[in-house]
Amino acid sequence: MKENTALITNEDMLLLLSCLGCSRSRIRRLLSAFPALVELTACHPGESDALCQMEKLPLRAQKLLHNPTVLTSAVEEERGRLNDRGIRFLTPSAPDWPLRLNRMEDAPLWLFVKGTLPREDLAAVSVIGSRDASAYGLNMAGMIAESLVTCGVTVVSGMASGIDAAAQRAALRAGGNSLAILGSGINICYPKENFDLFDALIHTPGCGVISEFPLDSASAAWHFPDRNRLIAALGDCLALIEARSQRSGSMITVGQALEQGKEVFAVPGRITDPMSMGCNELIRTGATPLLSPDDILEYLSGFGVLRPACSPENTRRIPKLLLPENPSENQKRICACLSEEPCSLDEIVRKTGLRIGVAMEVLMELEDLGAVQHNGGNRYSAVYG
Repeated sequence: MKENTALITNEDMLLLLSCLGCSRSRIRRLLSAFPALVELTACHPGESDALCQMEKLPLRAQKLLHNPTVLTSAVEEERGRLNDRGIRFLTPSAPDWPLRLNRMEDAPLWLFVKGTLPREDLAAVSVIGSRDASAYGLNMAGMIAESLVTCGVTVVSGMASGIDAAAQRAALRAGGNSLAILGSGINICYPKENFDLFDALIHTPGCGVISEFPLDSASAAWHFPDRNRLIAALGDCLALIEARSQRSGSMITVGQALEQGKEVFAVPGRITDPMSMGCNELIRTGATPLLSPDDILEYLSGFGVLRPACSPENTRRIPKLLLPENPSENQKRICACLSEEPCSLDEIVRKTGLRIGVAMEVLMELEDLGAVQHNGGNRYSAVYG
């Protein structure tokens, strides 16, 4: 059997076991018995069966260990599926394996990668927050992310709706690097409405997406704590932009960052704003208030390379309104009365003097152009960049 499986590597075995749904914990226990997993194919069937049954491995995995021809074919099939989709399968021995992952407990045993992994010599920041974000939160996420990538910092996030997507879109607009960690198989875009972001990340130099989950894995609630630990690990620090409460999903990532010894920054908000309760409470319990991108950049001065061109003018600037090219007079009038705080349609009509039908038509134009955000209930806010 050794002769027939001579071309099978430990990486191949990890790929196959991961695609068969074997968990990290089970494979770790197998590795404690067989540091070279390929040795499983050479041991007595009774011994390997007993071990596989003890670790509750899938029946197909047990059968493959006894049939070297089928085992080799299965590995080739999985490799072919990855190659056809431009996906790489990395293990910790790979030259471009992210070394930050090696500093965490329960580090991944493999990664599925599409696009480019961030350079190890560049600083990185995990930027996270609420999916149901406010206009203020979205604007802050974009402003902070853009300022960071301007200084050569990689923005790490989860490509979720809300804060994650706003930060990563801003990083791309500014020509910076960004990495998304998925809670699904790497060939599945979740959420679907972020496919344009997913596509941009995998096709932009210096950007990419990664996942621990095998191909075709749909997103599931239990995937996200696993995903979040990687988001925390891949940043040199973490920035929480907005969170409703200490029980929000973002706080799981915050907790994992703290367990990993990472510095946590939080954007403060009004004490009466429910969208800022999580951040304000985190600051009260010891997080560093994030009042400017400079707060992060000063901390990062000891981590990785920051671009020499990075200056206070780049990071302390006030974000500008994203006006369309050659705006009409009505578009200018509406943009002039909007801010990051949602404004009602009635108030817009009162401030601009436009008829309600005209105002609604212009607001729809501006929303399509990305200059205005509809916040529900006939309330609108400006988009900054």
